[in-house]
Amino acid sequence: ASLILLVMVLTGLPLSFSWYKEGIYSLTGSLPMPKVPKSVVSEDGKKIGIEEFWQQAQLISKEIPARALLKFHSKKADAPMEGFLINQNASHVHARSMIYVDAYSGKVLKYLPYEENSLGHKVYFWTLTFHTGQAGGILGKLLLLFGAGSVPFMAFTGWKMFLTRRKIAAANELKTI
Repeated sequence: ASLILLVMVLTGLPLSFSWYKEGIYSLTGSLPMPKVPKSVVSEDGKKIGIEEFWQQAQLISKEIPARALLKFHSKKADAPMEGFLINQNASHVHARSMIYVDAYSGKVLKYLPYEENSLGHKVYFWTLTFHTGQAGGILGKLLLLFGAGSVPFMAFTGWKMFLTRRKIAAANELKTI
């Protein structure tokens, strides 16, 4: 149970702490994800719709994605529309290919297929996969369930042992008096 909990904690840390995530990049000798490109604000200020964004994403992807997340308009004027695509034959459920589209012209600013990502980026997304129980099929899910379920069990048995020892110590103290 302790080993499972340790894996759960270590794979959850990059989600919470940027210094830990950056440590993954350093340990693997990888550069962090490149900066997000900026959109060129048009004179009329009219942004493209989600349908045009989706069409661009489909055009640039080599196959129809199994999953996609497209972030619609940001409040920042120069923010691009961004999203990720996960292909049908992806190695895991977080094997994300990143796409950035100019929010005004619809032009693809950057596309980074998962296969071309750095080792650090791949390790980071593998940690997500393990932490969320999406690796190892049903056995992986059951192991994480066992690990998480062991926490209240260990807390209960720890308190029970403490109270039992305390009760025995008190009884022994009474016998000596």
